[in-house]
Amino acid sequence: MPEILFGQERVINYAITLSCGVKEEISVFQPDRRSWPGISGRVCFKKKPYPQKGNSLKIKARAPLDKIMGSLKEVSLAHPATLADLLRFLMEETPKLKPFAGFRPGDVQPYGLLVWRGAKLLTLTDIVNSMDELEMIPMVAGG
Repeated sequence: MPEILFGQERVINYAITLSCGVKEEISVFQPDRRSWPGISGRVCFKKKPYPQKGNSLKIKARAPLDKIMGSLKEVSLAHPATLADLLRFLMEETPKLKPFAGFRPGDVQPYGLLVWRGAKLLTLTDIVNSMDELEMIPMVAGG
């Protein structure tokens, strides 16, 4: 754990992993009591994640979704998110997507949409990252 000293003050950087798998960096500032007489204990602050240029999630949409959102869509993510959060964002941006991508609490998959990352079918709780390439295929019935 890297530690930086400023006189008698210390800043300690920690890398933590949240329960959803997201990695965060926090810093703890422990002031010197002689320099900061009214403060006792530690002050915690989180480093703000900044999206880097070129880091965008790519979504390939198959017919008829390509008419709604285009055949290739890029979404910038500042940090990893669940598939459910990504679909909520896309439905706010494109309301015509709701009949395909909508879901209720407790659902595992959206109503009429299969989302693939490589050869893996994703569920609503799976984490997507800014460098992922997803493919959205609407479910169809009939023969």
